[in-house]
Amino acid sequence: MDITVSLQIKITFDGNKKVSVGNVATAVKGLGLEQKVTEAAIQKADEELIEKYCGRKYARGNGKNRYQRAGTVKRHPKTSVGELDLKLHRVKDKEEGETRIFLPLEDRIEFDGKKVYQEDISVISAELATKLTCLDAVKEGKQFIKDFPSACTINRRVIEYGEKIKAFNGDKIKDARVEVAFADGTKTHSQEKGKSKNDVNVVLGVRNGEKVLLDARVNKPWEKTASELDKAAALDEKAVVIGDAEREMRNALVKGERSFQLDLVHVFHDIGFKLWQDGKMTLDDRKEVIRRLKSALYSLKNSVEKHEKDGDFDALKRRLHGG
Repeated sequence: MDITVSLQIKITFDGNKKVSVGNVATAVKGLGLEQKVTEAAIQKADEELIEKYCGRKYARGNGKNRYQRAGTVKRHPKTSVGELDLKLHRVKDKEEGETRIFLPLEDRIEFDGKKVYQEDISVISAELATKLTCLDAVKEGKQFIKDFPSACTINRRVIEYGEKIKAFNGDKIKDARVEVAFADGTKTHSQEKGKSKNDVNVVLGVRNGEKVLLDARVNKPWEKTASELDKAAALDEKAVVIGDAEREMRNALVKGERSFQLDLVHVFHDIGFKLWQDGKMTLDDRKEVIRRLKSALYSLKNSVEKHEKDGDFDALKRRLHGG
C-alpha cells in the first residue's frame, strides 16, 4: 500500500524584522509536523481500507456488501512524535456466524495491544533505562519527547522486553559452544519493598566476531546461570571466561578444561588492592607500579588489535611471546 499525504503550513514573518535560521527552525518545530504527517498517513490508510471493504461512502449497492460500516472509534496512542489523535473506521462482517466488528486498519498497521505507549517510544524508554535509573530515564526522555512514559511504565516495559530477548536468545545460543565469554555481576537499586539492592548477573559471548547475550539473571546464584548455560551447550568445554575476581562466578563457570582470565580493568584494581593490603609500598609507589602496568598492557592490547586487523598473525604471535 502506497500512501501519499499533502500538508500545508503557514509561517508568518513580522513585518521587515529579520529572523534567524534558528527562529524559523523553532517555528517549524512548533508546528508538530512529524505528528501531523503520522496522523495524516494513518488516516489516509484507514480511508483507503474502509473503501476497499465497504465501497465509497453513500454509494448505491453498498447495503448488499458482506462488509458494512459500523461507525468509528477514537484512538490516542502515544508515540515518539507525540500523542496521535486518530478517528478509525470499524467494519461489521455480516457473513460471520457471530457478528464480528473489526478495524480494517489493523490489517496493515499494528497497535501495541491496548497499551497507550506504542513500541517506538517504549523501546526508547527501555534503552535509556539500561544506562540510567527509571526515574532519570523519565527526566532524560522528557527533554526530547513530551509524552514520555512514567518510571513504573518503563520498568514494566524493561521486564517485558527482557523476557522477549531471553526467549529469542534461548534458541539462538542453543549448541552455540562459544569459545570466549565475558561474565560480570553487579548490584542495582531495587524498588521492591524490603530489598535495597538487586544482584544482576550477565554473561556475554563472542560469536562470529560479535558479542551476543548468553544469559542474564536477577537475584539468582551463579551456579544457576552456569547450569542453564551447560544445559543449552552455550559454552564450549574449553571456553575462556573473562571477568572480575568474583569467586562465586569463577567457580561456577570455570569447570573442567575451561580457563579464566581477569579482565583488563580488574587487573589494575586487583593488583592495586593487593599492594595496599600488603602494606609495604607507599601510595605514590603503588600508583607508579599501576601506571607502568597500564602502559605495558594497553600497548600490548593495541598491538594485538592492530595485528589481528591486518591479519598479520605471525607478528601477533611474536608480540604475545614478548618479541
